[in-house]
Amino acid sequence: MIDHIGIAQSDSRPPVTSGPAVSSCLYKRYNRSFQMDNRLAFENIEPAAYRALLGLGSYVESSGLDPKVLDLIKIRASQLNGCAFCLDMHTTEARKAGEAEQRLHALAAWREAPFFSPTERAALAFGEALTQMAQERIADAVYTELAQHFSQEDAGKLLMAVIAINAWNRLAVATGLVAGTQEQHFRQLRQRGILAGEAVK
Repeated sequence: MIDHIGIAQSDSRPPVTSGPAVSSCLYKRYNRSFQMDNRLAFENIEPAAYRALLGLGSYVESSGLDPKVLDLIKIRASQLNGCAFCLDMHTTEARKAGEAEQRLHALAAWREAPFFSPTERAALAFGEALTQMAQERIADAVYTELAQHFSQEDAGKLLMAVIAINAWNRLAVATGLVAGTQEQHFRQLRQRGILAGEAVK
């Protein structure tokens, strides 16, 4: 069996027992038929920190950027980061907003597909480069192309959009949020007083 950091684990590990050491631990065990993960427990994320991230998401949504561009950025970053929870959530939202299945299917290979506008391509190139900046320096050509389609103000808003989805991806992966459980997750947030009816962006 392989754990979340790729280390082989034995199925004979002793079970977690109750007690102060366990109750204060930041980790939880999530059991499914196909994997066992030890991830950071979502319940231990400080509400104030989560609200701050929600605030960033709200800023992005009200920034005036094209919602279709934002959807593409969210989905592509989630693909690159391997975040199934966010990928499922944002593809579902994009479909509800009228996004074409053809574009969603081609998004992972957007450079080779004719379905995206020059503005969308500039945004996707920037989003990809920023998401993968640890692997490769962001090329000057990416900024040049971005400046051809976005004002300095809008480019700054797009920057915050990329930062926001990367933060959400990391939170979802680190806490083991499962794709398709958005409603249960939002319900838990409302029960904790973190959400007041709005959804995570």
